[in-house]
Amino acid sequence: MSVVEQYARAHIVTDDADEDAGAVPVVLRYDPDDDPLRVRVALPGGASREWIVDRELLERGLLSPRGGARYGCGRAAGCRP
Repeated sequence: MSVVEQYARAHIVTDDADEDAGAVPVVLRYDPDDDPLRVRVALPGGASREWIVDRELLERGLLSPRGGARYGCGRAAGCRP
């Protein structure tokens, strides 16, 4: 299988309510040969910063809100981005 890269925008949620900077550009990268259960999220900035997130967690976040999150989710009905 081949590597999939997708440019996207993401909200970085912290415990500081005054720190909401809106959506930031990220690059999502999935390499099924290297790690089929995880997606890499490259964050903006001069230094190389990258999060590694379970695919299952990303999918659950698209389907419904989790844990009283301030932000909603992608495809779920009634969620707000």
